[in-house]
Formats: sequence, structure tokens, C-alpha cells
Amino acid sequence: MYGGDTDRRSFLITINWVFCSIALCAVTLRLVSRRMLEKKNWEIDDGFIVFAMTIIVAKTIWMTVNISMGYGRHLEALLAEDPVKTMKLARSSYSINAISLWTWTLPKLPVVALLVRLFQVYSNNLSRVLYSLLGFLLLWNSVMTIVTFVQCSPVEKNWNPRVAGTCWNSKIYLGLGYFAGSYSATLDFIYAIYPMVRISKLQMERSRKILIAASFSLGIPAGIVSLYKTTTIAALLNEKDPTCMTTERLGCELKSLICTICSTHSRCRCSNDETCNNPDRQAYQRLDLTYQWMVF
Repeated sequence: MYGGDTDRRSFLITINWVFCSIALCAVTLRLVSRRMLEKKNWEIDDGFIVFAMTIIVAKTIWMTVNISMGYGRHLEALLAEDPVKTMKLARSSYSINAISLWTWTLPKLPVVALLVRLFQVYSNNLSRVLYSLLGFLLLWNSVMTIVTFVQCSPVEKNWNPRVAGTCWNSKIYLGLGYFAGSYSATLDFIYAIYPMVRISKLQMERSRKILIAASFSLGIPAGIVSLYKTTTIAALLNEKDPTCMTTERLGCELKSLICTICSTHSRCRCSNDETCNNPDRQAYQRLDLTYQWMVF
């Protein structure tokens, strides 16, 4: 297992903050480049990025607190030392799982905003289609967040099996998770492949095409990570040592990082001249600034 056999706290705190710092740097560069290259004020997609990054930082801080409480050590050892503190950790660790659902979903908002601004010139329905697809995932995640807490009565039984009570059939949450992971991966692939196909048809220097297409292709590994995480859902539900799960945390942090970086492309509006009546020309001009941002 990653991080050692008995105490994985150092490993967890490292990946927790390294991945968060990389994402934060990417977001900062995006916001700074928008002011320096485009000379424009921040708009709604920038707000989406800041909002998603705020959730990620909050989750990172929360996870750091959990690690300071003992997360990363085996549950049996923690119970032997301080059962009361361990139950507080169990409650906090369980709650953070609900937040984790959103750290790899919210970064899709600025990705959709970017695709709409770049390629809506080809279809007036693009905005409705992309936002509807993402909106369904957000709605599904909301349902999963609620189910995470209400599936057991009383709520404490979710993180403390010793409490008397009842829980729903685990297959319900398992089914929700399988669908969420598969659907999220599908969106990642769509958000990566669609712009790559459009870019390939533009009259643009090959080097620029390759660089811009490569940046959009980050959605492909994001989708692969989603599929991998989906295959581990059943194992997570049957996990007997919930305070020492490093592989799962690594997958979650990696997915969050990739999604955040995917959301930090820059873009611009087409200038008001005659050539902007041509959809390919409009897309070219907008993508050209994306290229400038990446080589900046």
C-alpha cells in the first residue's frame, strides 16, 4: 500500500498539499494571464474556477485536520489509544467523502464555459447541450451527497457500526456510485474529444494545433481515472479500515488535480471585424489566445 504499513500520514499530507498547490498555481496563472494577455476583467468562467478551487482548498485543509487527528493510521490502533477521539475522526472522515464528490465535478463548470465560448459559433444549441449534460451530473451528485448521510438511521450509524439502527441496502449507494463514475468519465471524454475534432479542422499552424489539442486531451486521463475509481466503489463500501485508505485518497486527489488543470485554459472573444462572420475564423482567433497563454 502507498505510504507504508502502519502510519501513512506523511504520505497523505504530502500528496494532499502537493496536488492542491499544483492546481492552485495553474488557476493563479490562468487568472493572471487573463489580465496580462487579454487585458480584460474576469468573467463567469473565471468565477467558476475560483469557486471550484475554493472547495478544493477547503477540502485540503479539512483533510489536513483529519490527518492531525490520526487519519492514515489503522483503525484498531486508534481505537486502542482513544476511542472517543477516533469516533470524532470517523465522523469527520465520513463527511469529507461527501465534499470529495464535488472536488472533481465543479472543475467541469469552467471547462464547459470555455467550450461554449470557443465553439458556440458552430451551433447555437451547444450551450444548452453541454450545460444540460453537466447539470444532470450536478443533480446526481446532489442526490448522492444526501444519500451519503440519510442511508442510515440514526445518522451516526454511517460511521459507527456499533450504534443500533438500520441502513439501506448497500447496493443502492453502489448503483448510484457506478452511474456517477461512468457518467463523469463519459463527460470527460466528450469535453476532450469534441474540441480536438474541431481544432483538427481549423486552418492553423500544426504546432499550435498539437499544443492546444494536447491541452484539451487532459480530459482523457481524467476520464480514465474516473473509470478506475468507479471500479473501486464496491471495495470502498466493504472497507474495514476506513482511517487508512491511501490508494483511494490518491485517486481522488489525482482526479481533482486533472479536472482543475483542464479548467484553466485561457480564451478570448473574437475582435469586431469582418472576418469574424466566419465561424472558423472566430474559433481560430479565440484559440490563438489560448496558444499564447500556454507558451506564456
